Amino acid sequence: MAKLVNASHSDWARLVPFVIMSYNATVHNATGLSPFFVMFGQHPRWNIDLLLAERAANSTTVPQYTAQLIDRMRTAHNAVR
Repeated sequence: MAKLVNASHSDWARLVPFVIMSYNATVHNATGLSPFFVMFGQHPRWNIDLLLAERAANSTTVPQYTAQLIDRMRTAHNAVR
């Protein structure tokens, strides 16, 4: 965050959410997973993903998505434990 604040360090509070999101989306060496993935069972969706519609092409049904999400969450939680 030190590299992002202005010279007078008066705007650091505005930057906190962005720094936290970046930290939570970063894969950690100890687990091999990001905190975001461990918590939500999927990788974060960035603006570029929405612009490119990369994830919109997924045509799974709600039961299929739910089963996949539960499986990913179990895998993530077991790895973290």
